[in-house]
Amino acid sequence: MLVSQGSSGTDRFGALAAALAAARPGNIIEISDSGTYAAGLTISTNSEGLPLNGITIRAAAGQTPTLDGTGLGDQADIMIVGLQNVLLQGLKITGGSTGVQLLQSSLDFPLSATIDHCNISGMSEGVDPTGLEIDGGGTVGVTQWTISNCSGTGILADEGAYLTLLSSTVQNNGDGGVDALFSNIDVLNSTVTNNTSAGLVLYGCSGTIDGSVFSANLGSFGDGIEVADGNFTITNNTFDSNDRAGIGFFSMTGTGAGPVAYFARNIVRLNKIYGVLSNPGRDLRIDANLIKDNGRGIRLTGSTSALLTNNMIVRSTNGSSGDGVEVAGSTVARLVNNTIYQNALQGIVLSSGASVSVFNTIVSSNRSGDIQGLGAGDIQFSLVGDRTLSSGHNITGNPKFVAPDADVFDLSPGSPALDAGSNGAANLPFLDFNRRLRVAGTAAAGASVDIGATELNSSYPLVFPLVANGSQPALGDSLTTGIATVNYGNNPAAVSFTAYTGSGGLLSGSTNPAARSINPGAQLPILGFQLFGYDFASSSLGGVLASSLQRLAGFFVICDSDFTRFVDGVTVSDQADTDLILMRHEFDASGRATYVLFNPGVNVANVTATLYSSSGSAMDVPKSATVAPKGQVLFGFNAVTSSSGYVRVRSDRPITGLELYGPADKLSALVAVSPGSEARLFFPHFAANQGFTTLIGMVNSNSTVTNLVLTAYGDDGLPQGTRAYVTLQPNAQLLQSVNDLFDIGQGSLVTGYVIAESDQSGIQGFASYHFDDGTHQSAAAVPFDSVVRQRLLFSHVVHQVPASGGGTYQTGVALLNPFGVPVEYTIRVYDSPGNVVAERKDILGPRQKVAKILSHPVAGAGFFTQSLPLSSGHIEVLTDYGLMGLEVFFTEDLSQLVIVRAQSAN
Repeated sequence: MLVSQGSSGTDRFGALAAALAAARPGNIIEISDSGTYAAGLTISTNSEGLPLNGITIRAAAGQTPTLDGTGLGDQADIMIVGLQNVLLQGLKITGGSTGVQLLQSSLDFPLSATIDHCNISGMSEGVDPTGLEIDGGGTVGVTQWTISNCSGTGILADEGAYLTLLSSTVQNNGDGGVDALFSNIDVLNSTVTNNTSAGLVLYGCSGTIDGSVFSANLGSFGDGIEVADGNFTITNNTFDSNDRAGIGFFSMTGTGAGPVAYFARNIVRLNKIYGVLSNPGRDLRIDANLIKDNGRGIRLTGSTSALLTNNMIVRSTNGSSGDGVEVAGSTVARLVNNTIYQNALQGIVLSSGASVSVFNTIVSSNRSGDIQGLGAGDIQFSLVGDRTLSSGHNITGNPKFVAPDADVFDLSPGSPALDAGSNGAANLPFLDFNRRLRVAGTAAAGASVDIGATELNSSYPLVFPLVANGSQPALGDSLTTGIATVNYGNNPAAVSFTAYTGSGGLLSGSTNPAARSINPGAQLPILGFQLFGYDFASSSLGGVLASSLQRLAGFFVICDSDFTRFVDGVTVSDQADTDLILMRHEFDASGRATYVLFNPGVNVANVTATLYSSSGSAMDVPKSATVAPKGQVLFGFNAVTSSSGYVRVRSDRPITGLELYGPADKLSALVAVSPGSEARLFFPHFAANQGFTTLIGMVNSNSTVTNLVLTAYGDDGLPQGTRAYVTLQPNAQLLQSVNDLFDIGQGSLVTGYVIAESDQSGIQGFASYHFDDGTHQSAAAVPFDSVVRQRLLFSHVVHQVPASGGGTYQTGVALLNPFGVPVEYTIRVYDSPGNVVAERKDILGPRQKVAKILSHPVAGAGFFTQSLPLSSGHIEVLTDYGLMGLEVFFTEDLSQLVIVRAQSAN
């Protein structure tokens, strides 16, 4: 349907209202000129009363039509009521009270809309002029757009919304940039600047804020972000030149505990009053941030509880309040391995009623003194430049930073802070400011930790929690392990691999530790016994720590010793945590679960594992263990027969883990996850019928009830079966097949994906896949996804090469586009040396999933039609929007199956 000024005729209209009246669900209304059109549109039903679900209003290529709402008063320029899958694209919307208003009138008719490449500006009429208003909830994607110069707020999101703001700009608005209440908010690669209040105001919300800029927001509430209660992951952002704080954490009630937040790897600079303000925050983890040139660095007050690690807090400017860190109110704070330098007043100030514990921290050259209010025992193993405290193993002297004026706070050779910290400090992080090992060296106990935020002569780690070889009674089979490591950077990587026993010693092997060089773009695929030089048949069990001066990605797969059967595979990372969830318990006639914990750090980890039933009650006696530095422990809960439940592990030191579950001849591997901040999870693939079964598992890690809405979609993005409404009690688990959960009947093969939405954060999930055609059986498992990424890595390829059993190996990739707009992507295949052997661009439709094998001669069956016989290599997927994905390795008869989640290069 074409719209242009003065048009008439079949499927040609001179006004948008006329086109909407004649439209059918799923139609595309394209505006073919750059004219100005009357606003005041309501998009709901057509002239016959049919809901216009799936309607698109877009500009033709090269055109920028304008919808002008000047004079409409309180009426929205565009109102969308109770529709699904609406797309607005390429429009300029100006004048009036509200640019776009989205109304979800009932949960029975969920709203979903995408606003892509639009420009909304100049809303100035009515009571509260707003660029975008979301009422009553709904799923809204705002992609690659600009909203500006509204006299009120840029975006208002009411209770129950799931809003993604991607690669967009919100600027120059007369009130805040984005205000949201009790919603899930993801802000990715966006800019929020020069608004006359806070950039983001988030009340009781959850979500992820990553890769974005919050700058020059104005006025007495001119914070980059205000978070009042809720739960957020806030990483890799820049907070610059805001009138008050870069970020503030608060309580909605004034007497509450405040939000939970993980605030890491951000740059916080030139904010006038505070870099970071907490009044209060709850269990704040503030890690590896550069907080510089703000009026005051960090102020923790009220009932805040916070852990600060690896931060650089430098050059605060305010002559009357410019402390590095102020700990006030009834705050309980712990500072480990921070650098606090050249602030206008004191480095650390402790007020009466608050408490602080400081370890391994440089506090130096602060103009009015380095510490105030701290007594003996409050600060230990630290460098205090003004000699205020010499007890507690504290030292003094010039820290000898490499180039502090250029923000290079690495230690030079000869610094007194080198190797002068305490490895035994509680909450010693696993990584430093640069995401390198916090304690350098491959020995189990490592060297001595440096004082300050960075570690000299350290390297980037990659943690493989399990390497198994030979007979393994605990795992019920004779096994071998394949390790794949990818150098996705631009420089050669010299990589050290060290394998450790359960007690933390070196695994016996003639080449352990092993050194390898990996060129840019190349992959190293190798079996454990080949890498470390032990006999193929010998029984070896432990974990592996790889390290390099380049960032790496990796994957490992466990096979039976005859290479006739994959056990399963797991992607690996540099992450370790003190709170892990192993999401699938099993001990019955169908199989058993074995849990594996690996301690990659330099201290003994004291762990407690609790088995929970699907109803949320503790089962069996919790298991406690001490895990040696670089050591490993395997355990199970074999006294209680159960086919459901999960295990939660608490540790006093960062650890990693995974589980192997199922019968010995078709084990699945599932990596441990940490409780997160998302209230929406994506399961990028399911398969049901024709021998395939998919189980959806979800865990409520909260102490309160959560209400879930789960929806299954086909590969085409259309709903499958019936929506599932599930209430999970505290600590409870959902474990149900896709067929039963969504009332999908038996019959033909059904594939697609699942979205789970919760009314609170702290949910985790996984998909468990089974194949059984009566002759061949296989199984695999993969955790959920929650946030799109613009660069996906798949760390291994095995395709069109003979397998020891089951025919040839095949590699498949599934990609999910959660947005309501087509997404162009590039897929590249690399061989092991790093050469691109296949590349193509394609488009993935709105809310669609594509699942194909890597190559097949029949067009459409694979991503490529050319032959790609590869026993190693990796795959990269690039897009401007972001996708989710997973990779599948299998044999032609599906007797072998591995499924792993895509990795991010971030």
